Amino acid sequence: MAGTAADMPEWSRDDFSTAKPYAWLYGFADDSFELLRLRDLMRDRAKALGVTGFSAKWRAYCAPKKGGGFTRFRGQPAALLCGNYVCTDEGVSVTDRFGCRVRVCPHPIEPVRRYLDADTGEVRIELAYRRGEAWKSLVVDRAVLASSREIVSLSRYGVGVDSVSAPELVKFLSELESLNYCALEEKMCVARLGWIGSGAFSPYSAEFRFEGEAGCAGMFKAVRECGDAERWTETAAEARRGSLAAKIMLAASFASVLVSPCCLSPFFVHLWGGASAGKTVALMLAASVWADPAPGEYIHTLDGTAVGQELTAGFVNSLPLILDELQTVNARESCDGIVYRLAEGSGRLRGAKNGGMQRTRSWRNCILTSGEQPLASGNSGAGAVLRVIGLDCKSEKLFRDPRATVASIRENFGFAGKAFVSLLLVPAIMRRAKELQKAHFEGLVSRGAEEKQAAAASAILAADELVARHLFCDAPLTEEELLPLLATPRTSDKCLRAYDWIADFVAVNPQKFRPGDYSNELWGTVVISGNVSWAYICRSVLEPKMAEAGYNLEAFLSWAKRGELLRFNDGRCTIRKRIAAGASPMTCVCVRLPEGD
Repeated sequence: MAGTAADMPEWSRDDFSTAKPYAWLYGFADDSFELLRLRDLMRDRAKALGVTGFSAKWRAYCAPKKGGGFTRFRGQPAALLCGNYVCTDEGVSVTDRFGCRVRVCPHPIEPVRRYLDADTGEVRIELAYRRGEAWKSLVVDRAVLASSREIVSLSRYGVGVDSVSAPELVKFLSELESLNYCALEEKMCVARLGWIGSGAFSPYSAEFRFEGEAGCAGMFKAVRECGDAERWTETAAEARRGSLAAKIMLAASFASVLVSPCCLSPFFVHLWGGASAGKTVALMLAASVWADPAPGEYIHTLDGTAVGQELTAGFVNSLPLILDELQTVNARESCDGIVYRLAEGSGRLRGAKNGGMQRTRSWRNCILTSGEQPLASGNSGAGAVLRVIGLDCKSEKLFRDPRATVASIRENFGFAGKAFVSLLLVPAIMRRAKELQKAHFEGLVSRGAEEKQAAAASAILAADELVARHLFCDAPLTEEELLPLLATPRTSDKCLRAYDWIADFVAVNPQKFRPGDYSNELWGTVVISGNVSWAYICRSVLEPKMAEAGYNLEAFLSWAKRGELLRFNDGRCTIRKRIAAGASPMTCVCVRLPEGD
């Protein structure tokens, strides 16, 4: 400060034609009250000396202080136009219309870069700020910097802002961005992994920066290269030679990045069997194609919430989603729900807290899982069965030396995935991958495979043919090796399986279908007409029994009616039948049993 009121010099008329009085007065800019009081005193003194235009000259003196200057932070990332603001190592301040200095921020801060989300178009701003000697950076949504309420959240990162200074900081950052819009570097960013359009892939494209949720940052960091590429290739090649299941899991990991370019739906490859077979090691090998295979880094367990699984699937996007330990999911309905939800390729519609809808995440990849039992069971829906390729590893050991395999891939990983994506970015090789997938699809369908599973298997075969040629230099998987793993119409059609279940239900309960045996509860009867057997089953018994087994009676009746496997005389596809002499007629489902029963 230049002095106090008592120290005010005795300015002459000529002095008011120079900058001296105004410079002295500006020295009180940090004390708004004192500045205004002295300004009024000085204006009265100038008036007494016959000086005209004092207020205009004062505003003219303050104008350079208010605008047109640059930030002057020590070690600043860039010198930016700062308009009306004074930006020094002491912080940011501004002179208001009364000539009073207002503190905006107690330390240096400025925007340095603008990020545009490749998926949503949302804008994020990178802020640089310094408290002490070291500069720090922070990337936040543009909407946070535009709201006095939201910008207070930056205080958790050490930014000097509170509810009082928040409005001023919002105005300051908005002004700097506007004045320097073209000068600020603009870069693209993504909040996920996988394909970005058709010519870039996260995290391997340098033009896209990762700016995702904090919960996904650890998984993103796991996708990297580590160790020696040749050592990994040797370990993976040995596993391919030693086990068909390990070879398929490895191929499925590569195939994940072909799902989107080939316009396929997500699918499961599930490895199941007894303990100590090496299932988790097989998942770790598949994960090591892209990322750190250590537990908790890239691989997660199936025991997670539906929202968590959707968020993770949307984050990995094109890379394989790898989930271990099916046995942590207790209910069969939960398993089928997981299959339908993740194989759909998009999350559920959910409302946002502030109204409207949340952004729906989507993914196109392969989901690799493991457990001690199949993912799809006999009473699973056809959709669940056809979305899963199951690998029964039985009791055989998948790896000759599991410990050595784990030790190798935990030290060497991440090279093969990056190399495979580099291959696919070559237009000729991408075209070849699509041609291989189409050819294998047609070949599998012609051999009786269901189309959904043929599409998944064809992607695995196409990916394995490419990596066998360009990476491992060995024999690729064949259609003959995958065909036994694919569902047949009888195993995939739930109504056909329900029909088989009803035949078994009658066969294993013969005492319940003998009208003359009054020692047992009577459920119906079997009538043989020529070479055809008809089972009359009480509907009130059959319906809950089918529901308990996981089948729907109405869906079965509709299917059986189309196949002419029913006798009925009402609109519910049932028939009234007197089962035993003297008994009242029962409402029965009359089903033609398979020949030979």
